Amino acid sequence: AGTLGFLQKFPDYPAQSPGQFAWEREEIEAWLKENTTLSPLEMLAAGRWWVVLGVALAVAASYLPLRRLLDEKTAFAATLFLAWSPFYVALSRQLHPDGLVASLSFLALLLFLAWLYADSPDGRRPRRYLVGSGIIMGLAWLTKTPAIFLVPTGLVLIAIEWLRPRTPNVPRPSPLAYMLWGAIAIATFALLWPAMWVDPLGTLWRMTTEMSDYVERHTNINYFMGRPTEDPGLFFYPVAYLWRITPLTFAGLISAAVLAWKRAAPFHRATGRRVAMALAVYALLFTAFMTIGAKKFDRYMLPALLALDVLAALGLVGVTTWLASTRWSRRAANALLGGAILVHGLLGFVHYPYYLTYYNPLVGGTWSAPYVLFAGWGEGLDQAAAWLNAQPDIATQR
Repeated sequence: AGTLGFLQKFPDYPAQSPGQFAWEREEIEAWLKENTTLSPLEMLAAGRWWVVLGVALAVAASYLPLRRLLDEKTAFAATLFLAWSPFYVALSRQLHPDGLVASLSFLALLLFLAWLYADSPDGRRPRRYLVGSGIIMGLAWLTKTPAIFLVPTGLVLIAIEWLRPRTPNVPRPSPLAYMLWGAIAIATFALLWPAMWVDPLGTLWRMTTEMSDYVERHTNINYFMGRPTEDPGLFFYPVAYLWRITPLTFAGLISAAVLAWKRAAPFHRATGRRVAMALAVYALLFTAFMTIGAKKFDRYMLPALLALDVLAALGLVGVTTWLASTRWSRRAANALLGGAILVHGLLGFVHYPYYLTYYNPLVGGTWSAPYVLFAGWGEGLDQAAAWLNAQPDIATQR
């Protein structure tokens, strides 16, 4: 997506650039200064715009499979809760693959669930959701390699369906359909990446080698629980998750667990319970998968966070549905739900424009985070630079 921004801002970029730039920003800055009139900031903004657009479209599209699986109100609330998650908002604004790969992976999962669980009058599974999921999964693979985890996740969910008691008039998911799903993703991956046309085996080998390097070590040392470390260990992602969610997410997850146990709305239907189970399986398996590697950052857990955000939204919807069935009016219950979602978003929005400085106030927020996690992405350096540039004779000062 970022490349589209580069092409929009500088159409001759592929023909004039010397090739792939290394990690050091000085290389592309020097090249832009020597060969163009564009600044690095202009290129960065152009690339970010397309990433934000891609994430926004993926979030909006998530409403469709959620509506198919649940109902309009629940799907809308879950989509809005997801879109306003502070950590998600922060990462979706970066010229970086984590926000986009999380969005595409989660959309692919929801479409897969719409194929696997959605009720149909004739008992058949709607093939269009499977095809759409395969295409989106291929796009996720093109964005970042951890999206490959969708493949074993789908296999686990299909295996669970085979282990369930058979439902009359509802056939078990076909292994051939699973293979078709993977084939569509592979075709998308290969067709949209020119390197696969030229040297497919070499390209896959280089991907595997680079991924292995990332799994084995950090380029720089990490930091966790007050000390530098090469590998933060098993508890890194659970702890990071606590610091990155909102109090409303925490309350929603607890509510979802209680309501699912009591089989209350929105878990009173089998489809609702299966969706909740699938979201939990996806989040837990992905977190376990990412824990294997020594290289760990809080942003790597974003795909799992999106699934748990939707699960938390189901819990909040369930609480307000229960209140509406007691002495509360439906209007008051809906207002409470809207207020909860609004607070969930405002907790992050008040950190504008440095959304990554949000941390969960239940565990100490911004004050405690630097003692626990590797905090800070250079927030405020723009203001420091602006102040310095405004000083008289700054060019002669040291």
